[in-house]
Amino acid sequence: MAEKKEPAKKTVKPPPPTKADKELKKKEEAIIALSADVEALKESLLREQAEMVNFKRRLTEEKIKDRQFANADIFKSLLPVMDHFDMLLKNEKTKPGFDAFEPALKKLYDQYLSVFQAQGLEKLDALHQPFDPTLHEAVMSEASPEHDPQTVIEVFQPGYIYKERLLRPAMVKVSE
Repeated sequence: MAEKKEPAKKTVKPPPPTKADKELKKKEEAIIALSADVEALKESLLREQAEMVNFKRRLTEEKIKDRQFANADIFKSLLPVMDHFDMLLKNEKTKPGFDAFEPALKKLYDQYLSVFQAQGLEKLDALHQPFDPTLHEAVMSEASPEHDPQTVIEVFQPGYIYKERLLRPAMVKVSE
């Protein structure tokens, strides 16, 4: 049997691109570029939306915090009144005629303190406590053999905390 020779494969050159082919290729490239732009815009939109959600959350948190500490300024302005009440009860005891007013003044003072405490204002208990610069303001120091060093030995002006935030530090004398 005679072997059949396969005809030699002819390499067929594709026809040169026509004007329509060129336009089609340009349109495909434009579609690819536009698709990339759309994806970039989607990413940008998602980031902007996330940013807006975070902004709203921060704004809400700030509003809550502002409401929570709205009375801080009022309490801060009332602290000198409480200081004067405190001094009155401590210093006027020796004056004649004060005994008649002392129970009523003490009751009024205690009522103010209980209202303040109900609203979140607390008086710092600084006397005989270790000195803490975040809570106390040392205005004097004195050598004291009966106290440990850096202990509050006298309170000149009480400190106050409002809802776990320092409203005013206590002015104190500290042992050396």
